Amino acid sequence: SVVGQMLARLARRCSSSLAAGRARVAFWTDIEGNYTYFERLVARSKVLRLQGGRLSFQQPNDKFVFGGDLFDKGVGDIRLSRLFVDFKKTHPDRVFLLLGNRDVNKMKFTSELDKTEIARPVRTIPAPFWSSGQVTLEKFLSGRQNTQLERLRYLFTVTMNSPNLFENRRKELAILHDREAQSISDDEVFENVWASVQPGGCYFEYLNVAQIGVVLDDTLFVHGCVNGSNIGFVPHLSIRTQALPPNADPPGLYDDTISAQEWMAKLNAFASEATREWKEQPAFDANRSRRGGDALMAFAHRKAVNARTVMVTDYTHQGAFVGPDAKSSAYLKGSGVRRVCVGHKPLGDSPLLARTADLEVCCADTSFSDVTAPDQRGSAHSEVYIEKTEEGSNLCVHGTLANGQEIDFSVPDVAQGHTTPLGRRDAEGWWTKAQLANSNTFVAAKVDGFKVHYKLL
Repeated sequence: SVVGQMLARLARRCSSSLAAGRARVAFWTDIEGNYTYFERLVARSKVLRLQGGRLSFQQPNDKFVFGGDLFDKGVGDIRLSRLFVDFKKTHPDRVFLLLGNRDVNKMKFTSELDKTEIARPVRTIPAPFWSSGQVTLEKFLSGRQNTQLERLRYLFTVTMNSPNLFENRRKELAILHDREAQSISDDEVFENVWASVQPGGCYFEYLNVAQIGVVLDDTLFVHGCVNGSNIGFVPHLSIRTQALPPNADPPGLYDDTISAQEWMAKLNAFASEATREWKEQPAFDANRSRRGGDALMAFAHRKAVNARTVMVTDYTHQGAFVGPDAKSSAYLKGSGVRRVCVGHKPLGDSPLLARTADLEVCCADTSFSDVTAPDQRGSAHSEVYIEKTEEGSNLCVHGTLANGQEIDFSVPDVAQGHTTPLGRRDAEGWWTKAQLANSNTFVAAKVDGFKVHYKLL
């Protein structure tokens, strides 16, 4: 088709941007501790390289945004944190590390694993509030010792839904210290995880340099989504990790007249202040009513702020992908933002695009690319990067689908007025999400909860 040929030309133009020296912003997200996936991604990257054990840029004017959820499900939390934090410290104005819920939830370790918490009567500690039917700590500890080690297992298994994380940390320690995994004791694993939330530790250092969002030129980046109910909201430090009554408004600033740039600055200031409080008061007070960082942890739970958060909301409704709403699109357009890049919600084996007349959304979490694979990703991986042009900017995507097919395409920002099937939904709910490399063939997807169906166009 004519449109397909036009997009293929744009993809080739993106591929030649290195020689042209155009500024690019790479966007990766939701690695979730999977070091093997990271290695595949960086090996194919057109913006970053891994050399001598450090990340670096391929061009002097490129930038990088990581969309959050660096940790949890793989055997790479320590190594990934070291790489990304070092990258941020080396290029503080060109590297932006965002906070996801799987990053922020590590703050609870300092309070819920503290010795004063172990001494508290177990029956007084409630089950996690965010999901009905959660196993209580008292029930979990039945037949077990009430120790810091068993409390850590409870956090991994029940409150964080990462039952393999304990053994994954053992495996990573074995890799780092050139030992057999079975020689790493349970106590060594616990001590390492505890050290991870202390200065110098992998979780502490990431939290210390990460932020909630950033606007670069015409693109806004957050972990979850921007919608009509969360625009302009900045939480107050008094919010807590507990469920609000339905329809109650969490305390904070409500101002959708400020620009998106100012909104992100205020959210980042909130995160910085909450992190400072966490470092100053890492444990619960005597009444278990307050701990440092609780406001940021609450911002990572929909029920604690009644979904007024950009961290854990998404662009789906009742399991189906719906894209951006009119209110948020108009708000972002007023700030000169024509594109939003997010993660958090897995939507297939390649990024999913949604385009309106005013806004383009790129959802780049591919963490459930292949649920039949041991890591639920398989061979699928995609890199998103934004390339500045004289006319505006192009969103470029390249990578490999779960079935081994290659994708490579570029989409101009919506302000340029180009017609493209990418990012469009048909009457049956199919979204055209990718274009095969060197081809006029497109990939369409229909999202049904965590199931994604595909067809070629």
